Amino acid sequence: MSFYLNSTYFNSLNLINVESELRGTEKTMKNKFNIWDYLYYRATLYYNKTATKLGFEDNKRRGSYTVGLLISLNVESLIMLIIVLFLNRTPFLLDYMGYLIVCVFLIIIFYSIYLFEKKRHIQIFNRYENESNIERKKRNIFLGAYITFTIILFFLAVSLGRTLWV
Repeated sequence: MSFYLNSTYFNSLNLINVESELRGTEKTMKNKFNIWDYLYYRATLYYNKTATKLGFEDNKRRGSYTVGLLISLNVESLIMLIIVLFLNRTPFLLDYMGYLIVCVFLIIIFYSIYLFEKKRHIQIFNRYENESNIERKKRNIFLGAYITFTIILFFLAVSLGRTLWV
């Protein structure tokens, strides 16, 4: 009987430790800043201001399109820079580079729709709904810097591609 009580006591202590660790990670997850989650949140709120026939579901889709577009621009710019700077110009690359860019774009867009619309919409909105003005200003600065970096990287890849490959 005492062995059973002792093992039950240790098991309950173990469960308490596991529960407290889970609560701790929950708190740190609320405080962590993910630029793509915040971009989704801000884009969805922005599109929420405009009235559409489909309502809020359409705005969630537009928010995930925005995130997918920026991520795909980053990935495609990096692919373009790698191809232009490190690979020789061949007819195969010239013929199939357009297909590669379109495929990467579509994969990232569909994955962002799946990830943001279906899985994490409520979590993201719960995390950023009650942010303070100071946090909102800091996050908007990071968001503006990320969007600016994406645009600069894209134009750099296009300009290098034009000068080195054409």
